[in-house]
Amino acid sequence: MDALFEANAFIRQGTIIYDGDNHSVWYRRSDAIVIIDHFTFQESQEIFDYRHYTIEQNKLMRQGLALYRFLASEKEADIAPWLDGTIDFPTRYRRNVDRSLTVADASALEHSFEERFCEVYGNDALQFLNREYPIPSLGGETFALDYLVEYRDGTKIAVEENGVTYHHPQIIGKSAYRKQLEKQNSAAYHGIRLFRFSSMDLAYPDLIDDQIRTFFGERALFKAVELLAERSFTLYDHQVEALDEIAQLRRETPPPHAVLTVFPTATGKSKIVEEDLARYLAEYPDAKILVVAPSLRIVSDWIGRLEELPVTVGDDIEAQVVVGTYHLLWSLQRRVSPDYFSYIVFDEAHHAVAPVTRRSLQCWQCDFLIGLTATPQRLDRRKLEEVFGSYKTNLTLQEAMAKGIIANVRAYRIETNLSLERVRFNGKEFVNADLERAIRVDSRNHLIADVLSTYFADGQKGIIFCVNVVHTRQMEALLQSRGMKARSVTGTTRDMDTIVREFRFGELQFLCSCNLLSEGWDVPEVEVLVMARPTLSKVLYQQQLGRGLRRNKNKRELFVIDVVDQYGALARPWSVHA
Repeated sequence: MDALFEANAFIRQGTIIYDGDNHSVWYRRSDAIVIIDHFTFQESQEIFDYRHYTIEQNKLMRQGLALYRFLASEKEADIAPWLDGTIDFPTRYRRNVDRSLTVADASALEHSFEERFCEVYGNDALQFLNREYPIPSLGGETFALDYLVEYRDGTKIAVEENGVTYHHPQIIGKSAYRKQLEKQNSAAYHGIRLFRFSSMDLAYPDLIDDQIRTFFGERALFKAVELLAERSFTLYDHQVEALDEIAQLRRETPPPHAVLTVFPTATGKSKIVEEDLARYLAEYPDAKILVVAPSLRIVSDWIGRLEELPVTVGDDIEAQVVVGTYHLLWSLQRRVSPDYFSYIVFDEAHHAVAPVTRRSLQCWQCDFLIGLTATPQRLDRRKLEEVFGSYKTNLTLQEAMAKGIIANVRAYRIETNLSLERVRFNGKEFVNADLERAIRVDSRNHLIADVLSTYFADGQKGIIFCVNVVHTRQMEALLQSRGMKARSVTGTTRDMDTIVREFRFGELQFLCSCNLLSEGWDVPEVEVLVMARPTLSKVLYQQQLGRGLRRNKNKRELFVIDVVDQYGALARPWSVHA
């Protein structure tokens, strides 16, 4: 282990002894501290004083460096990425509840801390505490820090209230303790200093008050908890008006500005940003720009679109226009100041209210923020007003078709006798396990394949939206058995770029997709969409429909085939006719 730290410029500093069997060794370099725990995990053993643990960690945390902590039994290969900055966080996160909005009441332990915090900083000091502050985890979910105070210069300091029963390493066991350390290390990696109070500390109010003053410093440096919705806002619904209104907004009102652009897919949202960026850079040639999107494929599309700008564009911080996934909103906070970027583009803006993303977006102090979306509604019904303020949508799909902006839709129905009445729904969407069982019927798949081979055998390109991976493979096999070139594409497909290229150039006719091509995927050549996955979500249906709406010189209409099953009165799936 010492060799690993030496290779990463860490120098051993000392040993913390808790009792005869348990101790920690700590190392330091110019920007970080690492603690290695040598703990025993045995049943019926005497446990060491947990207050000693928190006091020693807080003492090291006060040095102002990132502090990582690991068990001595961890593999060096698992520790090294944290030390050299190459740890790989997911670019997407599972849909979690924002606990700051749903945990209404503080626990007794948390209430005691809030009481002491207000005693030190005044009765209105709760405005500075972010409760249940979300941060990314390596597993694709989110951790919630008990409290976090953000400072005007972008610094973040968090507090965890630790009851002994649920946090002492020797009580909770090795596995749970490793998860606790991952949470602490994730906070450190994202530039958050984390202090710990134990339930025993709170028995000494005067001591806690002194520690709060020491850890958090002067109240004048705090930044109050706020949402971007408090920024100025406007909405535009066609390209020329949008650009003129943005220019007027900048000319007549001081920054910061926030704009949400809501257009149907394929009506020119991205073009507005391209044109406005060119204007902005002409006026501010040294401006730093950040463009974030939900997936690497959409990031690649943005880089391609912006390469004509007279500036450097790429996924590296050295570029003048930095393009990356939403995770950049977190990771770049460790490297640059909150006002480093003066212009931020948030693509697929309906994701902006997700807990981690919303919090990370708040941390940036840009002059201009623009969000782009075709689907302002969300599956969890959380509203974009929480980030961008109120908005309206003036351009409908029907109007866009009438103006010739997008392809005309020719809708057809394949009616089946399959019943969905026993498929449960949770108020937002069908329960996926029930849905998978219900549509596992060969006759339904054969009916779809027969229609496609009969009416679209001339080579029209299309996408079949399926229920799950098995369903994609079944449809692939049925189409291939009828002489049609088809491929299954799912989240585990490794040669995705090759498949998309073959599809674009006509080597493949149909792609059978499961939860992959619903968002931010642009192939104008798509002429046929098959909605073989019943959904109660208008958002998902619109995203799927948007994959075929873009026009090109050879395409004026889109064929949409809704597979219509039998359903009850309460759970009625979306279709073009709906």
